[in-house]
Amino acid sequence: QLLAHKLMHAAFGRQLSTTSETETAKVQDNSSYPEAAVLEEFSELPEALKRVLSLENASQREKNQFEKRQAMKQYQLHPTDTGSPEAQIAMLTVRINRGNDHVRTARKDNSSKRALMRFVEARKRHLRYLKRESEERYFALIEKIGLNDTINLVPPRAFLPAEAQRAALQKQLRKKQERQRVADEKAATVARGAQLRERHRQRMELQGAQDEAHEKSRQAAQEAVDSAAAEESVEEASKGK
Repeated sequence: QLLAHKLMHAAFGRQLSTTSETETAKVQDNSSYPEAAVLEEFSELPEALKRVLSLENASQREKNQFEKRQAMKQYQLHPTDTGSPEAQIAMLTVRINRGNDHVRTARKDNSSKRALMRFVEARKRHLRYLKRESEERYFALIEKIGLNDTINLVPPRAFLPAEAQRAALQKQLRKKQERQRVADEKAATVARGAQLRERHRQRMELQGAQDEAHEKSRQAAQEAVDSAAAEESVEEASKGK
């Protein structure tokens, strides 16, 4: 790729040096000429050098640059366009797709994850700008690239101090009501406990009184039985005499 660029610039420089001013302007306006010159120079190279200069033997960085250039060339508005929203969105989409593939295999590469998030936010900014400028171009681009319409141009609700103050007061009132409810529930629980304890005390007192009365009646009955038995024994003794 580097040699191809050098050949392109060398051929283009030779052509500019041998043409007139009119021809020079014509060559400058014709963006396809440097590529044609490079192809002509490339076709004259030996087969071994062609294989060395092929994209298969390029580094990953050169492949990524080639992929970005192809994407920008496909969506650019004119041959020298590199800054239009369409070209930037296409380039960022290529980088996002490549970043997604890398993150799937390297899940602990946090720096790549942060870079991927920056690319996504940058593409959102370009998409928002394009939709604000021309919805026709925006929808044509996302349909061609395969993106969903997730850009909302409706401005967020304005911050109103009075409304915020009312919301804060309502929140404070809700907290106060919640504290009061908890305190009431606690007081009711304490009152129920005291009431249950009082009922238990009264029940135990009643049970004690009943037990005491039963014991007294039992003792009285036993005393009556004992006195009757004593009287019978006295009568039997008197009869025996």
